[in-house]
Amino acid sequence: SGGDAGRGDQGGDHDLVAMCNPSKGSITSTESLERLIKLASDCSCDGWDGYGATAVSAGAVANAARLIHASPKDLPAPDPGAEPDGCVTLEWYASPSWLISVSVAPDGLVDYVAILGERTEKGSCVFADEFPSGIRRLVRQICSVESENL
Repeated sequence: SGGDAGRGDQGGDHDLVAMCNPSKGSITSTESLERLIKLASDCSCDGWDGYGATAVSAGAVANAARLIHASPKDLPAPDPGAEPDGCVTLEWYASPSWLISVSVAPDGLVDYVAILGERTEKGSCVFADEFPSGIRRLVRQICSVESENL
């Protein structure tokens, strides 16, 4: 929980405009799922990071895919990554001071932390089939900050 090793390449600087506006370069849900499949393959063996990380759990990958599928269509897709404990990270990244990192475990537990400028929010919930409302609210906050600044 809480690492970004194995995170997909974001293709250079990834700003709020790109994240919240698909025409400006954010990834699609399909691309997010493709990156998830690739990281599941790349991180499928213990030690994938060269430092003894646990293989990414098939259950965590399945739950992350379910979470991406359940994501409201008006939200940008997350960038998936692998964590050294076998969980999957889904990240909505605008800048080092505007991001949300969600750790998805094989048992459905979801831990999240959001850095919103100078404020931090964190929490946990169990993911069933509905996208967690707290995470939805935080992703929308990042996007609304950008739209106010255009």
